[in-house]
Amino acid sequence: MMNIGNILSRSGFFDLVARRAMLLTRGEPVRELWIFSLLTAAFSAFLDNVATVLFMAPVVVTVVTRLGLRPMPYLIAVILASNTGGTATMVGDPPPSSALSPAKDSASSW
Repeated sequence: MMNIGNILSRSGFFDLVARRAMLLTRGEPVRELWIFSLLTAAFSAFLDNVATVLFMAPVVVTVVTRLGLRPMPYLIAVILASNTGGTATMVGDPPPSSALSPAKDSASSW
């Protein structure tokens, strides 16, 4: 994942997403917090939590530093949203798959 993140960073992907996020949120800090949290939760439902944070953290840091804001509250929101979104499916977080394994349930029942 670190290699993919490095490639995306060099290609300008994170800058592109950051510019789009700034246009969408119009630079309003609360709106940015909500948008980043919702995007992270949605990505985390289909990707691993760590991978989601690795992809979202550079975008968040780029956007909030361009706006002159401190990145730490936004990064904490991304981490919490990643954990929350990961519980929606068996892909995003290991505990749901551990809970369903002894019960012999399928992923579709989750």
